[in-house]
Amino acid sequence: MLNSFGVFAAATCLSIGIMAPCIADSNASAHLKEKLPKTVVLQNAISGAESSRRETSSGDMTADAIRETAGTEIALVPSEEISDAFLSGGVVKLSAFNTILRYSGDSGDTIATMNLTGSQILKLCERSVSRFPLAYDGFLQVSGMEIRFNSVLPRGARVTQIKIDGNDIKPDTEYSVATTHAMAAGAYGYFSILKNTQVTNLSDDTLAAALNQYLRTHAVIDGSLGTRVTAQ
Repeated sequence: MLNSFGVFAAATCLSIGIMAPCIADSNASAHLKEKLPKTVVLQNAISGAESSRRETSSGDMTADAIRETAGTEIALVPSEEISDAFLSGGVVKLSAFNTILRYSGDSGDTIATMNLTGSQILKLCERSVSRFPLAYDGFLQVSGMEIRFNSVLPRGARVTQIKIDGNDIKPDTEYSVATTHAMAAGAYGYFSILKNTQVTNLSDDTLAAALNQYLRTHAVIDGSLGTRVTAQ
């Protein structure tokens, strides 16, 4: 709309007579920020201790957050991403959850998605448990799936069962997978399995951002340890 001087009156908040709408927009933005949740109810304490050799509640939560953000069937998170931090149950500030991630301040710690066959996923799982019970930075924390393995069996043949969404994995079926940029690039010794795999999306979303968004949309978090990765 032109003003009496022949210029667009809405071009700037400093134009005569339109300061009020700009102030209103600013107030609305501030009000929205005030309404964003700053705490969640954590029903059980969580910990990432020994994530490099077993499933942990912090690992479960992080994998759930990544899978939800990426919209994939499963998520695989290398244990190196998870710190040993412990959070007590109760009302917990969102900012406290940053402590469960080892690289929460790293803008390059982003999410990658890819499509993998059941056979490839099996190989990844075999690699994950190959050093058990020894610690391994590439031990996988997972979401959307269950892994059963027998550590007495030879390396490369330890996984006895994998279920995705409650169903036995199918070797030739492709599944959508979310993981970290580093793992998708073959870190932790996964290169031989993933070297010919095409990344379908390299997101700008960091693991920390995914976790934060997950917490903002889940007012109550169970936090109890699952049975996703089980040694028989």
